Amino acid sequence: MIIDSLTTMEVFIEMKSLLRIVGNSSVNSTGTLEIDSNNNSLISEIDSGDTPLYRLSVYNGKNGLMLYNPTTKYLQIANEGDFLNVDIDFERGTKYYIGSKLIKSVSVNRENSSFEVPLDGLNIFKIFMDGRELKSHSTKNNTITIYGNDRLLIDDFSELVVYAYETTNITSEDNIFEIEYYQYETVWNKDTFLDGSYFEEIKGIYVNCFESTSINQSVTKTMYRGRFKYATESRINSIDNTADFSVFSASEFIDMVQYIGTNEFRMIFANSSMGRYVLLNNCRNTNGTSLILEKSKNTKKFNLSCGNYIDIEMSSSSKYGEGRYGRKLYGSNIWVINSHRKGE
Repeated sequence: MIIDSLTTMEVFIEMKSLLRIVGNSSVNSTGTLEIDSNNNSLISEIDSGDTPLYRLSVYNGKNGLMLYNPTTKYLQIANEGDFLNVDIDFERGTKYYIGSKLIKSVSVNRENSSFEVPLDGLNIFKIFMDGRELKSHSTKNNTITIYGNDRLLIDDFSELVVYAYETTNITSEDNIFEIEYYQYETVWNKDTFLDGSYFEEIKGIYVNCFESTSINQSVTKTMYRGRFKYATESRINSIDNTADFSVFSASEFIDMVQYIGTNEFRMIFANSSMGRYVLLNNCRNTNGTSLILEKSKNTKKFNLSCGNYIDIEMSSSSKYGEGRYGRKLYGSNIWVINSHRKGE
């Protein structure tokens, strides 16, 4: 019988590499960033935590390329060479819009609640008036008419700001783009993770000098009780994860604390015999390290601030072969818990 424990797990620290996300007529062609150049899925329950896009390195479309994160509502219109400030949306998919630009209204007619906006055939993505997003409106030619209660807010100084675009489909090589971003070589691959081949070439180190480790979750919630209900309900506001470590040094291994420094990394806890993997994303040692000197061995204690952790379990997993990277067989069922996707 094999018991899931730290002694049966292999633990790895992994750093990111500079990868590309290409959009052309054959890949990422329908308005959503789906995969990167290493075939990492960009819409998945198994993600790499907070993962910002870095730079729009290539873009030959008209105007700009607009990127939008539906979960965080962040958007940016970028031109070739611009640095980006939008994170990958692993939940709903990061959207892109080709031929985008920000257009302001040139006049306002308070009598019929309309604005003249030089759209010139572009499609509307979002409309803001005096910093407030408007939902109820119609468009005819270059005239945008506002409906509902938003009409009451219009005055002679009101101005519309419109995010507009040409298309979300790439049908030719006239609109290709490339985005650079920092990502792990493979976010998740059940075959190479289970047989251990991924860890042989990992951009990082193998760590086995653990005394103990714990992953701690702090959840901030708002409690409320619905009408005529006895039981209280809750809304999750934020989830914070930290990890406590106690490690020791050995002559055959790289010192973990010295290796990570203040860099961001992820930890992979791999128990291939049990078919269980834990990914701990967005890790940093920003709280310092305590050194404990003892006769038997000296230890270092530290606390990592982390993003989400992902607990992956494969059902019907069974060991096949021996050795550190012995082949394993597993069933088709995979159970995934992502700590930042609870209580939605």
